[in-house]
Amino acid sequence: MRSSRLMKIQKTEAPTNCDPKIQFASEDNKPYFFKIIVSPFTQKLNLRIPVEFVKKYGRHLSDIIYLSVPNSEQPWKVQLEKTDNKEMFLGKGWQDLMEFYNMMFGHFLLFRFDGGSQSQFHVIIFDKSATEIDYPMRKVSCAMKRKYDLKNKVVEEENEEDDISIEILDEFSPKLKQVKTTVSLDSSAIYDVECSSYKSKGNDKISVDMRQKRLKRKLDAFVSSYPHFKSIMYHSHVTYKYKLAVPSSHASIYFSSKCKEIILNGPNGKSYSVKVYVGKKITELLNGWKSFVLDNDLQVGDACIFELINKNSRSKNAYKVSIFRISS
Repeated sequence: MRSSRLMKIQKTEAPTNCDPKIQFASEDNKPYFFKIIVSPFTQKLNLRIPVEFVKKYGRHLSDIIYLSVPNSEQPWKVQLEKTDNKEMFLGKGWQDLMEFYNMMFGHFLLFRFDGGSQSQFHVIIFDKSATEIDYPMRKVSCAMKRKYDLKNKVVEEENEEDDISIEILDEFSPKLKQVKTTVSLDSSAIYDVECSSYKSKGNDKISVDMRQKRLKRKLDAFVSSYPHFKSIMYHSHVTYKYKLAVPSSHASIYFSSKCKEIILNGPNGKSYSVKVYVGKKITELLNGWKSFVLDNDLQVGDACIFELINKNSRSKNAYKVSIFRISS
């Protein structure tokens, strides 16, 4: 789905139940800035807002920024980071947006500042062909919708500022040699969890929040004598990109620069040869990972634990993979 016109964009509304810090007379008066992705690895961590834009409008920017993107049910919530030399960056939450839209070198982003006491921007994304992308649908969980509706109701009744919690789950990177590890799950982390609940054996309806709490308890209780790491599945892991990053704490010890391939032993009894990219800043599972995902029906929100059961310098390292379903 694409926006119909560049200057007149149908936007997804962020919270507007508050007096804006800055207002614009018309769409044509709203200021813009653009950014080009030239260093995906560094710009994924945070995105620098142009200095001239900060000089003119920085005092109007709130600590939380809402970024509306076409075909998204709700705006993205991003923290505004400031430095001592008065620079400003889009920080926590920005990486999730970049990964969701698969941004890479050469992508061009146009930001329109819509004002608001909770600062709102509308964002249009162009790929390397200078063409606006086809935006994937971004859904939110029922729990997230309930939070959104409840907080807006409170604002209407009390006329107070409030913000939406659209926190995105950071990929868990456990410490090595830690036998019992923990994972922090947030109810808004998973985009496409179905809104309909299902019934347990006792015919009790189980909410999305309850499923995530149960999954967290299972992961917290997991114990292994083998080196291992855990990953929560995002869209980029199980849909359009089919890549999985290995936590640096694990990769720095068990993935050498000569490592080109590993073996994944799935719970379905099959073994998968998976190509590995080992870089200075990132280690990823590439070709072969997609087959593992599809054969084992991995979904957004599922969790995987990778146990290094056979480390061999001459052959491929072998991992036993355990899958924990968000739906069970």
